Amino acid sequence: MGPVSTLNSLVGDTQFDFVGDEAVPLSNGNAVAFTAFWHGGLGAVTWINGETGRAETVSAQNSLIGSSIFEGIGFVRALNGSGNYLVAAENWSNGNNDSAGAVAWGNGRSGIAGEISAANALVGTEPLEAVGHTVTTVGNGNAVVTGRDSVTLVRGTSPSIGPVSSENSAVNQFNHSAASWDYDAEFDRLVVGWFEDNYISIFQAETLFKNGFD
Repeated sequence: MGPVSTLNSLVGDTQFDFVGDEAVPLSNGNAVAFTAFWHGGLGAVTWINGETGRAETVSAQNSLIGSSIFEGIGFVRALNGSGNYLVAAENWSNGNNDSAGAVAWGNGRSGIAGEISAANALVGTEPLEAVGHTVTTVGNGNAVVTGRDSVTLVRGTSPSIGPVSSENSAVNQFNHSAASWDYDAEFDRLVVGWFEDNYISIFQAETLFKNGFD
């Protein structure tokens, strides 16, 4: 094989990039390399073909990257069955709204590249909204994304793009956090409890994906 280089390996171009400090296998045999410290903490997530590998330098042309230092990529979740994945960045700032948060969908057969933004991710619009604080996969290949005062059910087979709102998420109007949530796989619905406000929301997934939340 010879020395490590762009001829045989995925590599960084800056000291302390630590490319591939975490490798996440996908269910289709491919993988993604998560490099949290890339370019001083921007972070990068690079899709890798499971059969041929990837031999080049990590960049915005082949990886999803953070938009500014200290607001970089937080973690990656592989989605069940589809081979796709989600990339979370809860500290991402939307303009002047610090830590609004973002979650981007990656295609398990080709990946996603460029800077994480409202053009390619589900994003928060307010300071400290922290969309992507948690990302939990559920049994049928979808996932549940939480923020400070929101719970969003996202598809595993296609991207969810744009701002979190009452049209696509369970959002608490008083900015209170959800005490709990559960996904009912049998009936394909999301149940969210708001203990501070003393009510429970139940959302049917089919209605969500077609028409948004009521």
